[in-house]
Amino acid sequence: MVRKGLAPDGFTYGILIDGFCKQKRSGEAKLMLKEMCDRHVSPDQVVYTALIDGFMKQSDVEEAFRLKEEMVAYGIKLNRFTFNSLISGICKVGEMEKATALLNEMIAMGIDPDTLTYNYLIEGYCRGHNMVKAYELLADMKGRNLAPTVYTCGVIINGLCRCRDLERANMVFEEMIAGGLKPNNVICTTLIKDRYFQEMLGCGIAPNDVIYTKLIDGHCKEGNIKEAFSTFRCMLGRGVIPDEKTYSVLIHGLSRSGRIHEAVGVFSELRDKGMVPDVFPYSSLISSFYGYCKSGNLTEAFRLLNEMSSRGVPPDSFVYCALVDGIENRSKMFTLFDEMVERGIEPDGVIYSMILGACLKEGRDEKDDSGLLASDDRGIE
Repeated sequence: MVRKGLAPDGFTYGILIDGFCKQKRSGEAKLMLKEMCDRHVSPDQVVYTALIDGFMKQSDVEEAFRLKEEMVAYGIKLNRFTFNSLISGICKVGEMEKATALLNEMIAMGIDPDTLTYNYLIEGYCRGHNMVKAYELLADMKGRNLAPTVYTCGVIINGLCRCRDLERANMVFEEMIAGGLKPNNVICTTLIKDRYFQEMLGCGIAPNDVIYTKLIDGHCKEGNIKEAFSTFRCMLGRGVIPDEKTYSVLIHGLSRSGRIHEAVGVFSELRDKGMVPDVFPYSSLISSFYGYCKSGNLTEAFRLLNEMSSRGVPPDSFVYCALVDGIENRSKMFTLFDEMVERGIEPDGVIYSMILGACLKEGRDEKDDSGLLASDDRGIE
């Protein structure tokens, strides 16, 4: 694009910056911001919010707040999305006083908090075992005519269970059902784990593979891999045979936690037992942020891709996204892009941003621009 004399506009830079941030490459996204300013292209609140969100997700709180101050200095108005990104990141690192200050700041600016704002804050206080403050925020949320969601109820139930207040947790569970909200697997797993599971064992009732799998999945989603393995061993010790679903959720949890070698070990065990893996465990191994591509082991990643094809398991968009992200050779990028399209898998904005980013950084003459520019015709945002 640049080599042909076409100047990238704010929209193009916005796509690239957002794509880099979603890949947890905020440092490169910030370089794009500098290039954008050097070319006298003015960044807007969308660009800054994407950067703030990216740095917050990488736990760089200082840089995120520096960007917030830069927005204010340049006269760019903060909006609800900007504040939500800041509040979400601050809550995750446990700085709840600062998170509450941000809530007060946005209200003072005339920006109404939404359900997401309150969910982040309630979850932060629940994580810190401060249920009094969590309930205060819940009351404030309802006072603003914002209805609690399944997620809101889930974090409160989880917080109450952590505080060993199972009676109130059960009350919240019953209230959400009475209010027409359908509990998800994480909520059910939390209650089963903290109350009913032990009652089942105490009464001599043997949980089946479905209950064990839900427990393992819940532990993995909470990032508690140690407890997931403990439940898995308990399952085997009681003679309950795990199925493909059990292995898949464990592989996915291990991959997401960066424990790729253990995930591969579980994957090998799955195959050794004669089970046929579907796309989910393959996708988990290849496309996890901490998977093969990010650790530089592209040979193994492509071996898994070939194995999928030989077993008749079609790869999904997550697999291709990880492979494209791990490749530095642009011709291979385009080969994968073409293969993806030929399989009928629609490339999304992340795929386009990765390829466009590589082309802008290095220049490109191997392939005509038409294939990528067709992203406009595909409705990619």
